Amino acid sequence: MDIIMEFAAVGLLSFALLFNIISVATPGWLYFPPEAAPVEFPQGFALGLFDGIYGDTSTTISRGTAERTAFAFDVLAEFTLMFAIAFYIMTRTGRSQYPGMLEIGKVFLPFVAALFIMIGMSVYTALQSHGKVKYGGSWGYSYAFGWMSFCFSLLGGTVAAYRQFILRRNEN
Repeated sequence: MDIIMEFAAVGLLSFALLFNIISVATPGWLYFPPEAAPVEFPQGFALGLFDGIYGDTSTTISRGTAERTAFAFDVLAEFTLMFAIAFYIMTRTGRSQYPGMLEIGKVFLPFVAALFIMIGMSVYTALQSHGKVKYGGSWGYSYAFGWMSFCFSLLGGTVAAYRQFILRRNEN
């Protein structure tokens, strides 16, 4: 049961990392339909953290506070998730001088990553919701991937904590 829970935690954290990378790299955070778009963009447009898509053209957008905050916290979360996955690999291969530190890190780091993702997504939501409502836009797939990475990171941390604190205690 212990190995199954460990692989489940690594799988959830891997999905969290993958979805977080997709959410940062793709320009689908906000969509504005043609009827809500300004006159110069009759086909509607989509905004991401880096690019804006207007019809068939893609342009670099100037990043405001919302985009910079979401990007910064998502990158912090990605590095934290990579360290958590690396800690699982290091304990599985037995290549650590400090196994206790790795066990604590495997439980603690997914929750820290979830916190980083939540802060970045919450700030982006708060700062962009006025424009979204004002112009009749909708949240896009990149935005959904960002929140899904939060959920997977939180679930991965919960599985790791359950494995560490409940299953290990029952073994002894």
